[in-house]
Amino acid sequence: AVVCILMFVAAFSASWGPIAWVIPSEMVPMHIRAKVLSLGTVLNWIADYAVVSSYLSLCSGLGHAGSFIFYAIVNAAAWLFVFKFVPETKGMELEHDVIIVGES
Repeated sequence: AVVCILMFVAAFSASWGPIAWVIPSEMVPMHIRAKVLSLGTVLNWIADYAVVSSYLSLCSGLGHAGSFIFYAIVNAAAWLFVFKFVPETKGMELEHDVIIVGES
């Protein structure tokens, strides 16, 4: 179990973990960046709370496997959203990123 937890933390840190912090910081103009990052932090904590508070109810209704399947479906939907709607910003200047988001 400990090895699986460590593997999850490593995979999450290299994939989904940074998205909540990187995307808002790259996609908004400098003059509102701090406010957007603050809002993103609050929404991140609300989402974390929703997962933690819903787990026991899901387990009693769907079972352990069903709960993880539900979370996997939500994760797949999030992946599709990021793949389809979040533009690639690798190698671009921050201000150019803001122009890309404003045009799309």
